[in-house]
Amino acid sequence: MSIILCCALIYIIFSLNNCNSIGNSIPRLGLVRGLLEFLIGMGVFNLYREFSKIRNIKIIGGFLLSFGISVIIGVVYFNFSDFIFIPISITAILMGLLIFPAISSKFFDNRILVHIGKISYSTYMIHYFMRDIFKLLFLENGNTPIIWIISYCFTLLVISHFSFTYIETLIAKFARRKIDNVTNLVHSYKERSVT
Repeated sequence: MSIILCCALIYIIFSLNNCNSIGNSIPRLGLVRGLLEFLIGMGVFNLYREFSKIRNIKIIGGFLLSFGISVIIGVVYFNFSDFIFIPISITAILMGLLIFPAISSKFFDNRILVHIGKISYSTYMIHYFMRDIFKLLFLENGNTPIIWIISYCFTLLVISHFSFTYIETLIAKFARRKIDNVTNLVHSYKERSVT
């Protein structure tokens, strides 16, 4: 139910703001969309935990995969409104893949994809900024050549790797040390209070 509610909210918010694509009005709507999509992901995980209790689950998984792929084809080739159908289709595909672990594990256990997953937060943090730099330096008109897209994606992944390795990881280690120090102080204070 929460998944349907979040998808409906994305549709309502983008409709009220006269958007014709899920990529519109990112400065205004990007945070809201990201939050709702995060909640959809949580809903998918909660459903996954219930999958083992459902009879004929493979039939449902096959339907979800077929439905999700069909909707994406509709968005690409028949101009279905993407802010209505992309969240629904991605959700259906993810749920379908989770029902077939033999398929999903072969795909998602790939070392390259695992590393891309690790650096995804860095990618998220810098992709918009990098896109503007690429547009400023390399795009002379409104057309977007495929070589531009490939170059942008490759450069983004390389920079995300270094950002993850030399910034994100170091900040995470620093934060963990500080949290551990605070936790130890709290425990020692509690022990002294008890004695």
